[in-house]
Amino acid sequence: YSINFRGQANNGVVHVPTYKNNSSYGSNSNLVGNPYPSAIDFNRLFEVNTDLIYPYAWVWGRTPLDVPTFSNGPYGYGGYYSTDNFLLYSAVMTIPSTNPFGNILSSCQSFYVSTRKELMSPLNNTGLIEDTLIPLIFNNSMRSTNTNNTFARQTNNSEREGTKIWLSIKDEKQKMSSEIGIAFSEKCTNGYDDNQDVKCFYGRPLNLYTIADKQNLIIDARNTFNDAQTISLGINNLTESTKLTLNIEKTTGQLANHEVYVFDKTTSKIINLTKESYVFESKDKIADDRFTILFQNKIVTEIGDNDNTKVVVFAKDGLVIVNSLTDKKIQTVNVQDLYTPSVGGIDIAKNENINNKQFSFNVDSNRYRLLNIRVVLEDGTVVNKKVMP
Repeated sequence: YSINFRGQANNGVVHVPTYKNNSSYGSNSNLVGNPYPSAIDFNRLFEVNTDLIYPYAWVWGRTPLDVPTFSNGPYGYGGYYSTDNFLLYSAVMTIPSTNPFGNILSSCQSFYVSTRKELMSPLNNTGLIEDTLIPLIFNNSMRSTNTNNTFARQTNNSEREGTKIWLSIKDEKQKMSSEIGIAFSEKCTNGYDDNQDVKCFYGRPLNLYTIADKQNLIIDARNTFNDAQTISLGINNLTESTKLTLNIEKTTGQLANHEVYVFDKTTSKIINLTKESYVFESKDKIADDRFTILFQNKIVTEIGDNDNTKVVVFAKDGLVIVNSLTDKKIQTVNVQDLYTPSVGGIDIAKNENINNKQFSFNVDSNRYRLLNIRVVLEDGTVVNKKVMP
């Protein structure tokens, strides 16, 4: 299908108004489009507008997930048109893994960007769109001489190589699926970083996500890969089905020839996802702590407060000292406030990549009266200790 455009083509700086939503749950999505008669580079768009938008975009496109069960679409596409087929592009990776989507976007293509939460007015939390318009900037530095006759393409694959894994959960009965991506790099951290990670997009009946700093992520950019680490998976299932399938869609880098397992806490099974998909039953609408991704075929050992053979914790006058009594080094130490009623059980500090047999830190003993210290050793052993600083 061809369309003729008449008039003067855009060139130079183009300002596109965007809105921000002061709702604490709003994603601040804005539908915009490439204003030029040439292709543009997404990565350059993110760089120029780094203070305004998060570095990712949702782009609609016909993908292999389309199935002939939808009503007739535009321009005679028949039954292969789905309004829910959005591709997620970030500088870290693209979802789904099966689509050759890249950073070069053709002319006239539209996409969603999200304005940053910190732009919200502290005096207006009504959840309504504000009257203030914040311009998204397009300029000639984003324009590309790459081919402009395709939906999107990648200019330099080497920029996006690395150790990555794409996982999906599928409801075969309802013909629904959800895919996530996990990337490992020395430039990233294991905690939530809004310049690298992408939060889960709600509104769909089926969602798969990782969990970091109590954030549900669809793209999880983590620190350098090592096979001792574990990753929590969550599921949000609002479909009528109870039988779901967990798959590996793709692996690259160090994971290309590395076995990946999932530990199901409900059934106590460890499944080698590299060799087979995992079909399971789930009647829960939300399951945040059922699954753990492992890179070794062993269950993480969780040790309670009364065991003093692995780790001991001392606390006095606000100084907390953690010691490993084994030959295994301490990797992470999470600190939870168990005393304050309004935030009981919430993490107040997270220390990662410690790689030492002793670790110490200070807390405000006047503010925090009872703490849970969650220690993870390099072999995956988890030890919980309660202390009064």
